[in-house]
Amino acid sequence: MTSSSTHYEVYKVKHMLAMQDPEETETRYHIVLFIVTDDNGDGYTHHVTGDITAGMTYQCRRDERPEALETFHKKEFLGLVSKSRHPAEVDRVCLSIPAPHSQKRFNPQTMRYEQFKPDGSFYAPGEPRPRYFKCTEWIENKAIPALFQAGVLEQGAPLR
Repeated sequence: MTSSSTHYEVYKVKHMLAMQDPEETETRYHIVLFIVTDDNGDGYTHHVTGDITAGMTYQCRRDERPEALETFHKKEFLGLVSKSRHPAEVDRVCLSIPAPHSQKRFNPQTMRYEQFKPDGSFYAPGEPRPRYFKCTEWIENKAIPALFQAGVLEQGAPLR
């Protein structure tokens, strides 16, 4: 139980999207870190919000247990975080990681929203384009490794 432990459980949680990106070829999910702080399974969601047109920002919010949400798809245990390090240290590490920036905007020449290059120019037809960097990539490729590297996220077994 969380009340008698010195640590909280940390999960990677996948939520179904209201609408899939028509440019994606595989099913995507909104992926968050969820830290269980209460005996009933409630806790805190740590994630980036926004979209690839406007850009994203990091957010931490109090939330009910993921399974209670209509959008819940799956959760995976990642490890533990010391009670003394949440939320301050988790926030510090997550805020140090740039959130996904704007990667798509309106192209007046084609009259469509299109991916653009780091220099702001649009890709030519048929020119190879990198994959979009979204919440999934931010959580899996940046936030989780950074939290482990900082010693904030620790290996361990579920507490329940």
